[in-house]
Amino acid sequence: MRKYWKHLTSMIEPMMSTSTILVIGLFRHAADAWLLSPPCQPYTRQGLQKHSADARASSFVKILELIPQMQLPPKMLFIENVVGFEVSDTRKHMLGIFARTCFVTQEYILSPLQFGIPYSRPRYFCLAKKKPLCFMDASLNGQLLQRPCPFLKLEDSTLMDECLPEDAAEESLLSCQPLRNFLERSVSEIDYEDACDDKKVKERSDLGKFSVPHSLIDRWGKAMDIVYPDSKRCCCFKKLLSLYQGHWILACYF
Repeated sequence: MRKYWKHLTSMIEPMMSTSTILVIGLFRHAADAWLLSPPCQPYTRQGLQKHSADARASSFVKILELIPQMQLPPKMLFIENVVGFEVSDTRKHMLGIFARTCFVTQEYILSPLQFGIPYSRPRYFCLAKKKPLCFMDASLNGQLLQRPCPFLKLEDSTLMDECLPEDAAEESLLSCQPLRNFLERSVSEIDYEDACDDKKVKERSDLGKFSVPHSLIDRWGKAMDIVYPDSKRCCCFKKLLSLYQGHWILACYF
């Protein structure tokens, strides 16, 4: 995306505004489908929640407002954002534009845990199709759902419990794959019998650079999300989330 943006802007006069660049790009390519992931900062629960009043939301709002002006608007849109977007005025504005331009929508708040992936990261998703295109289950149009039923086959009974009452939600973790299936290399597979193998010994010694001092664990252990190769979940993690309790993820092998 950055390479594309650099290539696009290199062909445009430096004094052009971002809005002008958007108009040129959208009208020139006439894409059938748009995948949009606008800045999440205006909608995060830890932020100021200024929504469309936040300057970082302006580019997405501008894109939405261009749709009614397009001779060849997209036929499908896929929008992703953080939990919190669903209560924003930006979302209300978005749905209003979709309604006026003959789009049908379905909205979801879903987490990888609901699809058997041991990673807790709930996100807002909006699917939009321009009529006469339609969804397979039109009864879900215009709804905000927090279950993945429409995306799962009926035989996936172990995952379908997310469609049941909340007391069954915990059982869905049983269907998740263990973290070890997603690790580049499982230390637990390096057993004592391999000690004579120089390559395996080097692999074990190389892990030292990832070790966390006990003093750090003693001080901040309660704020860490300590997981194991057999764990069926872990929290969302990124640089700034280390400021919040439960978002320092440590993988413990021993």
